[in-house]
Amino acid sequence: MQDKLSTLVLMVDAERGVSGAACLVRNLGAVLVNRLEAPGRRNFDLAHELFHILTWDAMPPERLDDGQGTGNLQKRVETMAEKFASAVLMPRRLFEGVTDEGRNPDWINVRATELGVSAKALKWRLVDLERLSRSAA
Repeated sequence: MQDKLSTLVLMVDAERGVSGAACLVRNLGAVLVNRLEAPGRRNFDLAHELFHILTWDAMPPERLDDGQGTGNLQKRVETMAEKFASAVLMPRRLFEGVTDEGRNPDWINVRATELGVSAKALKWRLVDLERLSRSAA
């Protein structure tokens, strides 16, 4: 992100509940990631914020401080950012042969560690790829 997009990436001590944030002012971008989070969460947060930097012009943050915003658009954008981060960190091709092992929590934990993501993120990626049923998740 720093080399290709001229986006400063800062690992910061943020308060609980703040995982990451993106900011774009003219041609200067910055992403903040909470270094107090687990490594898998930090990786996911960085990919999530990358989505916001890449789509800033098409989907700018909704202004909520002016009393006009409902938050509905922002919820949809956040969902897209989550899906983007999942796809970047856990590409579909990595799970083409996965069947029953996706139901095994030990397999999920080991694979998540190998991929540098949380087990929870991997579990929901398997659901999105239809390698694991929602009820099994």
